[in-house]
Amino acid sequence: MVNESGLNAPAWTDPFREIDTRVGYYVGAHVAHKRNAEVKYYYYDNNADPKILDPDRIYAWHTRFHSLTLRYMAKKNLTVFSQFLAGNTLMGSDIVDNDFISAYVAAAYDMGQWTFAARADWYQVIDRDQTMYDPNDSQGHALTLTTRYDFSENVAVTAEWQTNRGDQDNLTFFQSNTSYTENLLQVALTLRL
Repeated sequence: MVNESGLNAPAWTDPFREIDTRVGYYVGAHVAHKRNAEVKYYYYDNNADPKILDPDRIYAWHTRFHSLTLRYMAKKNLTVFSQFLAGNTLMGSDIVDNDFISAYVAAAYDMGQWTFAARADWYQVIDRDQTMYDPNDSQGHALTLTTRYDFSENVAVTAEWQTNRGDQDNLTFFQSNTSYTENLLQVALTLRL
């Protein structure tokens, strides 16, 4: 069990601060076929030492993940995309130990002046540490629908609707249950000068 009162950590964080001077790495492979199909695989490991603290009492985070991306152009004006990502992040000595998984499938259809796109996402965080006051389990899914109309080369209007639903354990600090639903509608005017 972690003694959280002994952390004395600040109420802020700087996620990109170099703390342990260790070198991370990634390796990957790409395979493409006639520019119509493409598969990419990456393995990423920042090689951080999660037990190192800087003078502000900020820990290094050791993060590593696998990423698999697919792109397929079914027709000249229809493209399908997909990505699967799975990994783990560690901070401190069993203060944070989270597995994470996410995936999406998206498609874009270009009709000239009109473009339509849709994307479905799924994500999950699995909390594997024993830190009592930092519950990180979460899971959810989202759907995004977008359309763009090009009035000319220089003027376009885009409308997007997104719904995001799921469960997140740390919401119980702010509300009576772990469920959330977020809806977003936005419209953008693009002017190219």
